[in-house]
Amino acid sequence: MLADSKSVRLVFCVAKFNENELRFKQKISQNSAAPETEAMSIILDIEWTQILQLETINLKMREIYTEL
Repeated sequence: MLADSKSVRLVFCVAKFNENELRFKQKISQNSAAPETEAMSIILDIEWTQILQLETINLKMREIYTEL
């Protein structure tokens, strides 16, 4: 059950990251977005990348701890 919960959280993070990445690429391709909006999109993209990395590390640490 715990493994399923981990998988669901990781899938959610990946989906959210992909959603923000797509939104970022659409805004850049439109070239009509204000510079502030583009900057915010870049910040969101970076934040979701960091969250995904932290979640992955967290899940791996839990797996290691569980194995001990």
